[in-house]
Amino acid sequence: MTVPPSNLPYLFAAFAVVWAVFFIYAAYMSWRRQSVQRDLQDLHEAIESAEEPGDGDENRTL
Repeated sequence: MTVPPSNLPYLFAAFAVVWAVFFIYAAYMSWRRQSVQRDLQDLHEAIESAEEPGDGDENRTL
């Protein structure tokens, strides 16, 4: 009776590749989230600086 070849090295390689792709994706998404958060903060600050009290607020449209 012959012993079938072991496929464990291929299984380990596939497992390692999947986890590496997952961590790269997680890092990319974290970087994108921070970038969007910075953009939103900049937009919020620009809106706040553009608003001045008593500048005809009743005629302003959004």
